[in-house]
Amino acid sequence: MSELLLSHRHDELRIPPSVTLSACTMSYDDNSDSLSLDQPGQWEVEAEELCQVLGIGPPEYLLGSDQRGTHTAWGYAVRLEATYLAPRYWYTWENRHNAKEATAEELVRNIYKNYYNSQPEPPRKRAKKKGSHSRK
Repeated sequence: MSELLLSHRHDELRIPPSVTLSACTMSYDDNSDSLSLDQPGQWEVEAEELCQVLGIGPPEYLLGSDQRGTHTAWGYAVRLEATYLAPRYWYTWENRHNAKEATAEELVRNIYKNYYNSQPEPPRKRAKKKGSHSRK
């Protein structure tokens, strides 16, 4: 049954059957600009918060690999309810965290476009505004 579901996902995502997908999570350390696979990145957090506000289920990220000659490229697809977003960018294994954050950003932009008819403000700019204090 999982093979059938996987092939259905490939059809939905319009990605080649050579790409394999699996669920995975990553993390963002607030004290550095680096990402790890343990905690969510800023765009991923934004996507989850938007889903909660809208009352829809959380997004599911699927790590995909595509064999390209002697190299393997890595990207993330995302499923939100019945909607799939295919990987837009492909990365080396060492930079796969960037793939997930790029996909989460694309998801946030999609949510804003479809639900709010606007564009999101980048999470880092919002965080700076929240943390800044105005002088009187």
